[in-house]
Amino acid sequence: MCGMKNGNQKTERSLERSSDEVSLAELKEGEKGIMTHIVGGLAAMRRLTEMGLTPGCEVKMLRKCSFHGPVEVEVRGVALALGYGLALKVLVQPIKVHSNEK
Repeated sequence: MCGMKNGNQKTERSLERSSDEVSLAELKEGEKGIMTHIVGGLAAMRRLTEMGLTPGCEVKMLRKCSFHGPVEVEVRGVALALGYGLALKVLVQPIKVHSNEK
């Protein structure tokens, strides 16, 4: 059931996660994914959208720091650094890479 927080009603979509979706923070270095949606508040959505992270865009994990540190991703040809907590809010559908592709 959806709860209320700060007077704003959460939508069921923000709480759902498809079985093939993972958070951006869960991608391994070198893996790619297609962004599906953001699970977060308006401020997080606005910030990520301004950086070019919009549903349908391709994202590549460039680098992950240890101990839940920041992650570096490539979006639309630009490298971005995101905090681990923010990367957890971005859901992506991993792109399967065929064995003959590099």
